[in-house]
Amino acid sequence: MVIKKQVNKSLLKIKTKIYSIYYFRKIIRSITEINNRISKRGVEIVYITIFFALISGIFNTIIEGSNPIYAAALIIPNRAAQTWSEVVINFFALTLGSTGAYLMYRSKRTNSPSNSPNFLLLIGLSSILLAAALGLYMIQIKA
Repeated sequence: MVIKKQVNKSLLKIKTKIYSIYYFRKIIRSITEINNRISKRGVEIVYITIFFALISGIFNTIIEGSNPIYAAALIIPNRAAQTWSEVVINFFALTLGSTGAYLMYRSKRTNSPSNSPNFLLLIGLSSILLAAALGLYMIQIKA
């Protein structure tokens, strides 16, 4: 029992010294904040992820893209089949565009905590344009 108390006391001292470091406290706070947000909105995040995966064409890839003929292809220039890399690209484009729309929404909110709403507007518009360019590029290759 005495050894356990000494170990706990030593660990408490080490923990106190580590927590006294400013950057470590900041990292712990940000990790805690991320965990809190995920625990509050976990179901919503899972729902949106599944929704984006379905829109990206995951079923078409499972049915058509698993054909051994297309195994080595990164992007198939055919609208009838789709590979896993195309699903990832489509998922990324959807996520990027949705994030851009959300940033544009956040830039014009009246109670936005951000000091630079124009920066959020610019980043949001840029990400939407990048997502649209990526989607149009995929359509150009597939046509």
